[in-house]
Amino acid sequence: QYDELIHQLERKLSERDTHTLQSKRIIGCTTTAAAKYSELLQSVSPSVMLVEEAGEILESHILAALGREKNQLILIGDHKQLRPKVNSYPLTGDGFDLNRSLFERLVLRGYPHTALSQQHRTRPEISALIRHLTYPDLVDAPGTQGRPDLRGVTDNLIMITHSKPEDEMTEIADWAEGARPSKQNTHEVQMVLKIVRYLSQQGHGTDNMVVLTPYLGQLQKLVTALKDETDPILNELDSHELVRAGLSQAAANAKKLPLRLATIGNVPDTRISFQSLSSSRQLPGRRK
Repeated sequence: QYDELIHQLERKLSERDTHTLQSKRIIGCTTTAAAKYSELLQSVSPSVMLVEEAGEILESHILAALGREKNQLILIGDHKQLRPKVNSYPLTGDGFDLNRSLFERLVLRGYPHTALSQQHRTRPEISALIRHLTYPDLVDAPGTQGRPDLRGVTDNLIMITHSKPEDEMTEIADWAEGARPSKQNTHEVQMVLKIVRYLSQQGHGTDNMVVLTPYLGQLQKLVTALKDETDPILNELDSHELVRAGLSQAAANAKKLPLRLATIGNVPDTRISFQSLSSSRQLPGRRK
């Protein structure tokens, strides 16, 4: 009798949710929720499915959300940037290619698509690097021209070379690289600390800066070094990765100036004036 009552309750709740969704013109959810509540969504029978950041979503997640009632699938994203994250590194190659999204697969197969060719964010001297490496047809919008130089620096694009070796470490693994030991470079951490300090002395707020690194190990080392002078802010994805590696995020300190830190794969989508990149690597016999 108890099980029957529970079944009746679940049916009533499902009918309520179905009625609620049927009264809405637009339904928004994550791909995980779309798979979890697939029966509920199918009962509503939406005819159009729009996927944002389609280049970062596993193909299986999109296929699971598709149904017979779909008449149109709209994918929005960038197939040349971040790929879907796969926990099992071997499955990213050898013909499995689970880190290749449906969006990227369709574009590479020659399916009709439209690409945005004008950028409105960065200065021309920085976008020139992107144009040379990835987007040859990229055009700078008029609003990016003639911006004033940043106070306290001689150039708006600065690259610093050094010959200090990276640290030896085994306790932190980068899952994006097949759970291989992550990388750290103490020399670069100290350089970043001094750069942040100098820019602050020039009157630039730390809330207008972001520190990036490719490696989780370097991120943890940067957080530790910078928390004495700033309040390091990590996004949810990087916080999760640090917890997964057995490390904890520094507690927020409202009395210190906020400073964003992130791995390159989890760059915050905010407009800022200064980006400092710590690559962490120093190969033997080669200069950076």
